[in-house]
Amino acid sequence: MSELFGLEISTGAVDSIYGEAGRRLKSFIAALVALLRSLPVLHADETSDRVSTVNIWMHVVSTGLYTLIHASTTRGAEAMEEAGVLKGYTGVVVHDRLAMYWEAQTRQARIVRSASPP
Repeated sequence: MSELFGLEISTGAVDSIYGEAGRRLKSFIAALVALLRSLPVLHADETSDRVSTVNIWMHVVSTGLYTLIHASTTRGAEAMEEAGVLKGYTGVVVHDRLAMYWEAQTRQARIVRSASPP
């Protein structure tokens, strides 16, 4: 912030802003999760980042129009369950074949994905 805007801001202030934003976005995120769950095809992926000395995984569920990014300290299925989109989802999930996505999909989606040409 200092380099961009000439403002000194403490990590406590940033944490407070982050917490307030989370509270204000709660209903929006719930609506986005419901919308994504209603769509026939989703893309899912994850990537990592480091915050201080901790690995953080950014779990993404998206379409051409909508994207949900869920940050978690785990790469596993628990994080996708926390995000709330894929557990019990009955549509097709396009993904990189990471095991947790296979476990989250229905048999129908697995068959469609496996039968698709490379």
